[in-house]
Amino acid sequence: MELNSLFASPASLSEAFNIDTEHPLRFNGTPEDFFGYSVYQTEFGNRKQIIVGAPLQGNLRGEIYSCTADLQSCKQLQRPECTMREVNVVFLFDGSSSMKAHEFQMNKDFIKNVMKELSDSSIKFAAVQFSSDIRTVFDFNDYQNGFAEEKLMKERHMKSLTNTYRAINYVLKNLLNNVSSGANPNAQKALVIITDGEPSENDSKNVLSRCDEQNIIRYIIGVGRVSLSTVIQLASEPKQYNTFSIQQYSGLQGLTDNLQKKINNIKGSKEAHGRNRQRELSQSGFSVIHQESCGPYFSPECGGKSYLIGVCYQFNSSLQAVSDFTVAYQECTKREVNVVFLFDGSSSMKAHEFQMNKDFIINVMKELSDSSIKFAAVQFSSDIRTVFDFNDYQNGFAEEKLMKERHMKSLTNTYRAINYVLKNLLNNVSSGANPNAQKALVIITDGEPSENDNGKVLSRCDEQNIIRYIIGVGRVSLSTVIQLASEPKQYNTFSIQQYSGLQGLTDNLQKKIINIKGSKEAHGRNVQRELSQSGFSVIHQESCSPYFSPECGGKSYLIGVCYQFNSSLQAVSDFTVAYQECTKREVNVVFLFDGSSSMKAHEFQMNKDFIKDVMEEFSDSSIKFAAVQFSSDIRTVFDFNDYQNGFAEEKLMKERHMKSLTNTYRAINYVLKNLLNNVSSGANPNAQKALVIITDGEPSENDNGKVLSRCDEQNIIRYIIGVGRVSLSTVIHLASEPKQYNTFSIQQYSGLQGLTDNLQKKINNIKGSKEAHGRNVQRELSQSGFSVIHQEDSVIVGSVGSNDWRGSLYEVTGSGSKETQIIDPAVSRDSYMGYSSVLGIRHGVALLFSGAPRAERTGLVTLFTKKQSTWTVAGHIRGEQVGSYFGASLSLLDVDSDGDSDFLLVGAPLFYQSQPRADGRLYVYALSEQHFQKTLTVSESTTGRFAASVASLKDLNGDSLPDVAVGAPLENEGVVYIYLGDATRGINLEHAPQQFGVSLSGQMDMNDDNLTDIVIGARGGIVLLKARPVMSVSAQLSFSPKEISLNYFECPGGNTFNAFNLTSCFLVSERTSSTGSLEKKLNVFLNLNVDVVQGINRGFFDPMDSSSRTLQQSVLLDSGFSCFSFSIFMPRCIADTVSPMKIQMNFSQTKMLSGNTMAVLDIHSRTEEYVEAITDHWGKFLEIFVGYPGSVHDARVLRNSPVYTGSLYPPPGKCIFFKALEISPAFVPKVVTCCARAS
Repeated sequence: MELNSLFASPASLSEAFNIDTEHPLRFNGTPEDFFGYSVYQTEFGNRKQIIVGAPLQGNLRGEIYSCTADLQSCKQLQRPECTMREVNVVFLFDGSSSMKAHEFQMNKDFIKNVMKELSDSSIKFAAVQFSSDIRTVFDFNDYQNGFAEEKLMKERHMKSLTNTYRAINYVLKNLLNNVSSGANPNAQKALVIITDGEPSENDSKNVLSRCDEQNIIRYIIGVGRVSLSTVIQLASEPKQYNTFSIQQYSGLQGLTDNLQKKINNIKGSKEAHGRNRQRELSQSGFSVIHQESCGPYFSPECGGKSYLIGVCYQFNSSLQAVSDFTVAYQECTKREVNVVFLFDGSSSMKAHEFQMNKDFIINVMKELSDSSIKFAAVQFSSDIRTVFDFNDYQNGFAEEKLMKERHMKSLTNTYRAINYVLKNLLNNVSSGANPNAQKALVIITDGEPSENDNGKVLSRCDEQNIIRYIIGVGRVSLSTVIQLASEPKQYNTFSIQQYSGLQGLTDNLQKKIINIKGSKEAHGRNVQRELSQSGFSVIHQESCSPYFSPECGGKSYLIGVCYQFNSSLQAVSDFTVAYQECTKREVNVVFLFDGSSSMKAHEFQMNKDFIKDVMEEFSDSSIKFAAVQFSSDIRTVFDFNDYQNGFAEEKLMKERHMKSLTNTYRAINYVLKNLLNNVSSGANPNAQKALVIITDGEPSENDNGKVLSRCDEQNIIRYIIGVGRVSLSTVIHLASEPKQYNTFSIQQYSGLQGLTDNLQKKINNIKGSKEAHGRNVQRELSQSGFSVIHQEDSVIVGSVGSNDWRGSLYEVTGSGSKETQIIDPAVSRDSYMGYSSVLGIRHGVALLFSGAPRAERTGLVTLFTKKQSTWTVAGHIRGEQVGSYFGASLSLLDVDSDGDSDFLLVGAPLFYQSQPRADGRLYVYALSEQHFQKTLTVSESTTGRFAASVASLKDLNGDSLPDVAVGAPLENEGVVYIYLGDATRGINLEHAPQQFGVSLSGQMDMNDDNLTDIVIGARGGIVLLKARPVMSVSAQLSFSPKEISLNYFECPGGNTFNAFNLTSCFLVSERTSSTGSLEKKLNVFLNLNVDVVQGINRGFFDPMDSSSRTLQQSVLLDSGFSCFSFSIFMPRCIADTVSPMKIQMNFSQTKMLSGNTMAVLDIHSRTEEYVEAITDHWGKFLEIFVGYPGSVHDARVLRNSPVYTGSLYPPPGKCIFFKALEISPAFVPKVVTCCARAS
């Protein structure tokens, strides 16, 4: 761990009540690891510790630390023993004469980069160059001894034929099966073949079969014009997964990350490729509670996107991890994206604004550098110029070329510029564009187009499904430039006032680009498991994941799973909550596509590309495909067996265009007979059957065989895609019910691309019956475990996604054997009930509160009470503001510690108030028998999502009241507000010191002083703030000598004399119950004022300065009794010797003395006192009154004293003090021995 400073200055720790912010204990981790995101105080074997999570450490694997109570050290907790198996990988790279010198160097750089990334693993590497000759570049021993890179860089280019099979045989004999090369006989073996040519010999020695027998995984990278159908045979199964194709050797760089992940996932069998990652990217420690730790951000990478999933760890009493489990894994469907920045270079912008354009582009590219996205850039004005293309970006020259680009300064020819981009970049493979990539265009302009779209360039963009983001700057008409954007136009258009606003768009644009999936419809897709965040809450001895995500026919069900642990924190059982049974059923789909003469060759190709894209999206599902071309003749292109065996795409691409009439009904009959009802075609008799018909013409015959009726009898779902001028009213009757839902109409065959995602969703929703399409979601997306309450005999979990997101609670008893749903009939769809929940009791009746932050748009909290084992709705509390998320957080307070809940705290973190500015609000409600009474609303933060979390704390200041912590995670770097408890209002707003932190734990005394300490986490460190003793102070005043002799007064006279001494005594006692050697001293600042009522200077502190009627001094108060004396001087000549002399004193606690941890002054202590000294005409003190405000006659003082007997004077030897009690504002007189003789 690094020990650099976490906080800039002590000022970032603002003062708190009895929390010692001057002497925090700190341990600084690494901000990049997010050390400190979760904290928890615990005790194992009489050892107090702080458990800290660092969820981003170790390439997102996450780590958990145990820190000592004094934060002197933090030790990483041991993970479960790894059963990792060594992997031996050989790079077999082509050295044929077809490649140039710089391409051969790219080969070597690629190998070097992969080895560097995997240097800290159990993987060993070797390398072989092959051509007509074969040569070992370095073996496993060289790699182990550190000589691999040196030997690789010295390797010369062979430049001859491509003897691939002989080279593979060489690798088997000399490396993988040769222990003298450093190979491990028990290791998993893998081979990475890089080639730009087909093998120049046959596999006469059956070398591929021998590789399969030894379970050697083979990855193939085909470069350039090499036939993919040929080299794919070199790969091991699954061949599509293990084969890469790139246009040039420069593309190797983009494969580095992908290949690393594949190698890293090798587990010792080919089947391992499909397994879910467990702990590699688990981000353990995102939350740390008791003896379980769950990381809700297990984050596999996919095309530059992180999928946030979940992993949990369980620890024994020695804090050693004994087990872990992951849930809700989402497979990656990575696709390359080509993005062009088209930026305005017109004369309307200044030089520094043109530079801002370039800086913005650089920032976006840097953020997305580690992804499958490639960039190019074009400046446009009256002229148009390529700044850098995709090749430049791939080879690392993009930023250099962009910085050198000069400002054109002319007109704004926007449409011509877009046409230029299509022709010269996006549709030009020589620019480095990938024909199969998703295309996107980012247009930055401050002017409207100066020409018309005569070339219909926007329509052509739509046909190619090119996503277009528009950034309009300054006074440009938004209604004009929005037309340049692709649908949805509002989503894809930005407007900023100045070019400086580009910086603020960086993050937003990055997210839009990284969400590109290959179709415009993908933007609206619902998130299933990619962001599941399993393990967001872990409570006591149960751990519930709200995102247990079983797979069903290509669909993810977001449900919930809970685990129960014994005293050794070993999982003894698990149960699912609100489980939705999967009715998974195989689906057989036939594409029946028109091959009539009405379509052109490129349109026929579009048909085939569309079918291929749909099949690729469903490759990992229970759906099987077949295809038939129909015209006057009918021909099976591939059947279900071909699809199952991996030959479908090859056969589809070879299919020739028939070019004849459209015999639709005969073709459907052919499909029924030869495919869907023919088991020899690979069809499953029990599968759901579906038919996708693509046609641009009406049937040329009648349905004499009643083929549509037979389809309906067999429940065959039929989707119809009508192209061009075909009559929709004619083809719609070919579709199954509901016909409108199952019919599509497009103007041209290029529109098929836009249908891909829509058709995928329809196929994916096939359930085996037509009625299933309209069914409401019940428990498939329940997300049970979003909130969790533990009871002695049951667990109550929140299920926000159940019942069409109305939400509900489930009470689970036993080991999940019985579950009871708790619903509120009053909540509507999308209410999210169960988002938060808290359990209390009042007068023996169990109270269950649940938050539904989206109910009725303002938010709702429902109260359930339990009668005869049944939870029933007893009341509601409604939010005040639309969108405030009222009910997102809940907590209860028992202020008098009688076991009954007295106050309910409700957070509304999205509440907004403009004047005064507030972001987030906390509501406090007093609980009574029949209703809720709002006692307080609190809005402290202006930007922080105040009340996103709220928690009751143990008593911090010794007043026997529970205190409250409220989180505002977005204020500055994160803030936690601490409020002291209040018996009448729940919390005390007058003493609400501000603290910081993204995580908080305050349930334990960490240093054995019997005071509750607080641990606060921040990004990169944790701080332990110790509690301080709370001291109560009372003051007493006295005078000496007993009398002032009148002989001292003489007029005229200019001298002064010491008339009397004022003694201030303090009685200090502790309100808290601390133990140990804590310093219990108070540094107090005294402020004394003499004769504050009179306008003349009769008394003063400095004999040389008669105006010194005020004295300020700091004194150190020890526990017990402390006294301090002050000399009061008077002039010898004084006119008024009759009026009382009033002395005022107030005191306050000052900053703690350096090096000491001292106590804090009780907020209830009276800190202001008055003294009036009254003398008789002889100068003798008659009364000393402490506490009476203002001037008062001595007769009134005497008459109200308990020693009054009707005499004109008090009893001999007595004087009267009025002393303020510590808990009451009333003044109670009591008699003490006077220090002045009274006559």
